[in-house]
Amino acid sequence: MQETRLEHERFKHKYALGVGLLDYLFSHAVPVVLILFAVFAFLVPSCTHGMHLASLNRIEHEVEEAIKNQDYDEALVKANQLRLDDDYSYSERDSWDEKRERYIELIEDLKRQSDLDNPDMVFAPKSSADMKRLTGEEAYDLFTKAGFTNVELSEISGSAGFLKKAHSVDHVVFNGKTEFTTNDYCLKGTRITIFYYSD
Repeated sequence: MQETRLEHERFKHKYALGVGLLDYLFSHAVPVVLILFAVFAFLVPSCTHGMHLASLNRIEHEVEEAIKNQDYDEALVKANQLRLDDDYSYSERDSWDEKRERYIELIEDLKRQSDLDNPDMVFAPKSSADMKRLTGEEAYDLFTKAGFTNVELSEISGSAGFLKKAHSVDHVVFNGKTEFTTNDYCLKGTRITIFYYSD
């Protein structure tokens, strides 16, 4: 009987210890888990934010290197990546937008200056609007006299229309564009296609 009572006391003690331990863990572990979750939820966006800014700083360094190496096309591609999305504050986005625009303007100026130092670069002799007042032959002569070496005429069937010269220019493809001014330029070997009316 004494032995049974001792066994029962040991059992109660073990059970009380186990329940007490569980009560202790639940009463203390849940708040700890909640605190850890809150810290994690705070730190993850902060880390992502820091990583994105570090990435932009790396890209900015690559832009500087490309400019230094006079690789202006690569510098333009990289400079256009200097942007933040709407998850960032207005002031941060605005700061990077201004930086991007300054880099693009600088790179385009440097590229233009580098291009103009190249003797194979030639300016358009007239604007695209002025070309439409000429015949195909007149436009062809202007481009060849300006120094372009790959000029071609392409006839469009039909009439030029009322109050226009016979064989007048419909449009010119200059460096892949149909709208251009006398400030536009390209390599003298670039294909220039003059489309003109047959009548």
